[in-house]
Amino acid sequence: GNGVTRENGLLLNWRRETRNFGELEAEGALLNVSSDAGRSEQPSTGTLLTLRQHDFAITNDLLMQNSIGIDRTWFDPVLASSYRFKLPSTLLVGANTQLSSDAGDFRFSAGRLGRLDSGQVQTFETTEGSIVSAGFSKNPTDRLHTGIQLVHVEGAQNVVDHASAAGVVEYRDAPGGRRYQGHFLADSEGAAGLWFDGEVLSGRWRNRFGAYRLGPGLLWTDAAMANDQQGFYSRMDMQTLRYQQAGGLEYNIRDIEDDPLRSGTRSITAFVTGNRQLGRLTSVGGAFNLRDSTSTDNAVSGGDSRTIRLTVHGSHKLAVGTARLQLLLADIENGPNHGSGSGIT
Repeated sequence: GNGVTRENGLLLNWRRETRNFGELEAEGALLNVSSDAGRSEQPSTGTLLTLRQHDFAITNDLLMQNSIGIDRTWFDPVLASSYRFKLPSTLLVGANTQLSSDAGDFRFSAGRLGRLDSGQVQTFETTEGSIVSAGFSKNPTDRLHTGIQLVHVEGAQNVVDHASAAGVVEYRDAPGGRRYQGHFLADSEGAAGLWFDGEVLSGRWRNRFGAYRLGPGLLWTDAAMANDQQGFYSRMDMQTLRYQQAGGLEYNIRDIEDDPLRSGTRSITAFVTGNRQLGRLTSVGGAFNLRDSTSTDNAVSGGDSRTIRLTVHGSHKLAVGTARLQLLLADIENGPNHGSGSGIT
């Protein structure tokens, strides 16, 4: 047969609040894997250990957070996240620290790159390369947030050695239901990106909109970063106890500099969905989806496609379960091929 693989693991988590050193935390894992499928193979082992210190008050105005061991790089949450794009953190074995005061927050990370092994008990394995990161964020006013982050990666397997700089400016008006973010990212290889996100609450409706341009080959840490595209989007949604509605539109261009070695596309994506609760047991709804993609390469023929889908559904709760009826209509065009379909489920 294929043999039997045995995986034995131990997870550890310890916390203690102290009077003078904040809250201390230790998190660890031990793993042993053995298999009788290959008699010559030796059992493998893995470990994971992280020590953290939370809310260590150096002075009355200066607070520190620390971690040593296996962790993710620490970034300003506002800088690292937006509605359309993210700046992902990366795994490392090393150290993180954050100093917080009325002047702002300073973050620093340094260590060896690595990855988590798959399995019921995850352990850490170092890979080639190292990372150093430093950042600063501040709230100049109650409604304004600014942040900048510098990252240097060297010796990684999947990216060239590079440095990257990211920044964000956010304006938030909670009473008025408005939030606007502007992001920039540039690397030492000459690539750059800009994106803007807005969010406005109007009655029951939440409106999200934005525009972006990300240069080809844009780099950020050793993680995969969206690049070589530009466009804009708009999305609206609302929800009450009886009904939900949502709609959106996005226009996107890939291969923004017409690289002859890349295949470029120009696409439009739109959708409208809705659902209404007719009663305690019955609901109806539907959705309309459109995706139209056009090749921007003159040398590529037959690369255009268009898909239109319309669904209508209803459901009713019974004593033995839920009965659902759905009607689907579709029109699909892919290059010279064109077809349509329908179905009931």
